[in-house]
Amino acid sequence: ADLAELVVGSVELEAGDVVVVDPNRDERVIPCAKPYDTSVLGVVSSQPGFLLRGPTGAADVGLTGGQPLALAGRVPCKVTLENGSIRRGDLLTTSSTTGHAMKAVDPLKGGIVGTALQEFTGEDGSETGRIVIFCHLQAGGVPAAGSGGGDVEERLRRLERVLLDRTE
Repeated sequence: ADLAELVVGSVELEAGDVVVVDPNRDERVIPCAKPYDTSVLGVVSSQPGFLLRGPTGAADVGLTGGQPLALAGRVPCKVTLENGSIRRGDLLTTSSTTGHAMKAVDPLKGGIVGTALQEFTGEDGSETGRIVIFCHLQAGGVPAAGSGGGDVEERLRRLERVLLDRTE
């Protein structure tokens, strides 16, 4: 089960898409399209276990046409073999294959979207597929022990400010 909130895409999105901030439109997302993109926000969820709600209890918080974006937890994710086979436990990052994650061979470059909970080797001849990952966002590398998650905490603080601004 994942923790999600509704977001609006600048283009059509589907469950499993890895999304990043749209650099051209406020509060909109687009599928990732470049490796190690530090503006990664999460994965479009198929069935969120928990959907964050605004102070009024409204799930959409003023957004119409929104889709659930997994911020943390287990979620199906589109993946590619762009950086080789994916093994359980591999960190995953954005890729140049639109909307797909790939194995992070250099996680310090950033853009980590989560950890693979299943393998993907392309045994069927396919370069892309879907696996379950544990979504946990990191802008660059693994946070130091005791750091409290660094960038994830900052993103949650920004999200809280946005939600509070909408209620005023």
